[in-house]
Amino acid sequence: MTETQHAEDLKTVNELLVPATGPTPFHMPSLAGCTWQGMELRWNDQNPALLRAGDTVLGVADNGVYIYPDPSTQALFAVCSNATEGNTLTLRQYGLSSLTPLPEDQIRDYGYAQEFHTTLASVPTFTFSASLTSETQALTFPAPFSGMAPFLFFVSEATTKDFFLLDVHPSAGTVTALPQNWFNHRESRDDLYEWPLYAVRNPANRKIYGEAMRMGVFILAENGTELERWAVSYRS
Repeated sequence: MTETQHAEDLKTVNELLVPATGPTPFHMPSLAGCTWQGMELRWNDQNPALLRAGDTVLGVADNGVYIYPDPSTQALFAVCSNATEGNTLTLRQYGLSSLTPLPEDQIRDYGYAQEFHTTLASVPTFTFSASLTSETQALTFPAPFSGMAPFLFFVSEATTKDFFLLDVHPSAGTVTALPQNWFNHRESRDDLYEWPLYAVRNPANRKIYGEAMRMGVFILAENGTELERWAVSYRS
């Protein structure tokens, strides 16, 4: 890779991944949060994230939850996978205007619970299981989730532990599972040490950029299953 290409990769990565609010990017903490609607959501290194409005904490999320702000509805969507059935996702919607300050003891004692914790007693929820095949799955997303923007989400198959990237389009009602061959078929695989974290699609060229735990920031080939190159490597 030329120095010019490397510089372009870094610029694109910062533009795409800085607003991404997936699980903790351990090696790139600057990519671990976003600000919108006067609120800030930021992950800390190996700690839960706090949704703040000034000095007030309105929500707490652990590093297994993805947060997708939706400016059009003044809400945010939280997505997490089932710990025992990796291809099962749960979506929840939180109206920003409904959030109230969390008591201090709930912030301190929250721990890791694979959820976004607020004072709201109940929120709209939708759970579905994705088919991990090469065919696109038709799925009806109920309101308000049918209004979600398309998103990407990594899951692993329960038996083989192979990783798939779900390409989810709620408004179109489709879910496509992209097998991550570049990761699944590599030598010396250690899923307790390295795994794909999160990914976003570059609207300019439709390519997928993402981060892998302790590996680096990657760019996938056009088919979304193979590695095109590493934009940033964490390995010396």
